[in-house]
This record gives sequence, C-alpha cells and structure tokens, in this order.
Amino acid sequence: MSGKKVLVLGASGYVGSQLIPLLLKQGHQVTATARNLPLLTSRISKAGNLDFKQLDLADKETTLEVVSDYDVVYFLVHGMNHGHDFIDYELNLAQNFAEALSQNSIGQVIYLSSLQPQTGDSEHLKARRETGNILRSTPTPVVELRAGVIIGPGSAAFEIMRDFVYNLPILITPKWVDSKANPIALENLNHYLLSFADEEVTESDFFEVGGLMCLVIESSLKSSLRQPTTAIDYFQPAYLPHLWPPFGLG
Repeated sequence: MSGKKVLVLGASGYVGSQLIPLLLKQGHQVTATARNLPLLTSRISKAGNLDFKQLDLADKETTLEVVSDYDVVYFLVHGMNHGHDFIDYELNLAQNFAEALSQNSIGQVIYLSSLQPQTGDSEHLKARRETGNILRSTPTPVVELRAGVIIGPGSAAFEIMRDFVYNLPILITPKWVDSKANPIALENLNHYLLSFADEEVTESDFFEVGGLMCLVIESSLKSSLRQPTTAIDYFQPAYLPHLWPPFGLG
C-alpha cells in the first residue's frame, strides 16, 4: 500500500539517507528528522512529498510534538558516537520516544537493531536489546529488524574499521573481534525495511536479517592490514575495557 505518512528518525545517517529516496519513489509522504538539520538537507534532495524537521530525541517536549499521527515511524537512531556514557544516552532517547508513542496515534514502528550473537556480547548490543524492550513496552506495534554488519561504503561498521587500520600504527583489539557476524547488503536491508512498511502490523515482533555469509571480524581486520598505508600489526591483550565500539550497526 502506497501513500502512507512516514516519519524517519535518524534520517541523516547512512541507512536513513539511502532509504528515504526509495520511500519517496513508492509514493509515501515522508518526514525526515535529524539533530543536525543542515547535514540532513545536504544529504537528501528535496521532493514534493518530503518534509524536513529538526529533532533531538533528547528533547522530550519536541519529541512529543513531532512524533504524532503517522502510519509508520522508522527508528534508525543510536548513541554510539555520544561517548563513554552512550548507553544511558541511547536508552534516554528510547524512553522519550516511547513516551511519545504512548501519547500519540502511531500505526507501527520499524526499529533497526543489531543481531544478538550467543557469544561476544558488548555494551552496544546490550543497548540495542534494551532499546527494543523499551519500545515494545508501548501500545504501538514494533517490528525490530536485527541486522548484521551492513555492507556498503559509508556504513558505520566500515568507516570505523577503515579509520582504525588507516590511522593507528598498531591496533590493540578487544576479545569480541573473534566473534562471528552475518553481514547484510544495503539493498537487501532496504528490501526488508520497505516491505514491513507495506504490512498491516498488529503486534510486536523481531526478525533477524543477517546474510548467509558468516564473517569473523578478526579476518576482516587482517585483510585490511594487507593494504598499503595501514596499521603495521595488531594484538589482543588478555583484558581490555570496552574502549572499542562494536561493528553491530551500519
């Protein structure tokens, strides 16, 4: 079904900026939001069925005003770039959004989360998991898409890996680089994101949308180290605090 009212939270990010043109092409009336409005408007071209709004989910009052009367809301927000207290920050954003859902008429939420591996848990993955729990506590149906590393230039996972191997002479890696992940191509992820917008969702659920290929993050680092002008080597100490962000969200 086309012509739905769609709100995209975190629209200036990699996934949002790639998804919005597809939503517009399908005839949806889209409102794109981000904390940095100039950045958002520089990444997405104007269209007749597209509106831009500045929104910081940390501002509860503004969140209550903006998140209202939509058929579909995409929640593409995370707090990985916030700093050491990103978990509290991220969960606060989720709480503010959840309160807006409880007070307004929203058809459904599509929440882009991360795959939850049986091993190699991290603070980021815990935050993604708890965010899903918070959103599902509202009356609004929530579809949680748990995606692996998103394959494509510009995704957070690849940008982080590139910055590490090209800017540090030696990499000191945490133990979770031994963990396995199932990457997913951006084209395939968009298929899922768009498909659920066409569904009449009546209850909350989550779906794992990793690809068939299993990737060991350590192997990717080793491949990157073979390129010229990259780090010389890496090693893994017996203990390392959570200094590295995980490759869990594109």
